[in-house]
Amino acid sequence: MKQVQVIVVPETSDYQLEVSHDNSVYINSEKLGNPKLEAWDARYLAPYWLKEGGANRVYHITNVTKNEDGLTTITLGNSFVLDKVWIGMCSPRRFEYHPLDAFGFAEIEPGLLKRIPKNA
Repeated sequence: MKQVQVIVVPETSDYQLEVSHDNSVYINSEKLGNPKLEAWDARYLAPYWLKEGGANRVYHITNVTKNEDGLTTITLGNSFVLDKVWIGMCSPRRFEYHPLDAFGFAEIEPGLLKRIPKNA
């Protein structure tokens, strides 16, 4: 069984992040690559805010669409606040995949997470 992954998307001029306005993240696949969410079993997304120094929330991915112009739209659902800012991004110029437990959560069912006890 694959481990559930989180796609981490950095805030750069190549990513148009509108999480707070319409719960969507737009990725220009031609410039930055095609997110392979199913292959990675990425069910969650964490916006990595460069100005704030990391990710502070994980969102459940509810829908993914791609258009003919190479734009991938990821629609977000439930969000889960992290205990502390996550700073595990290797390269703030591309999206990356990280295990859900690296963010301190385990999946109960799609879109529903529980915190992993710190001493577990």
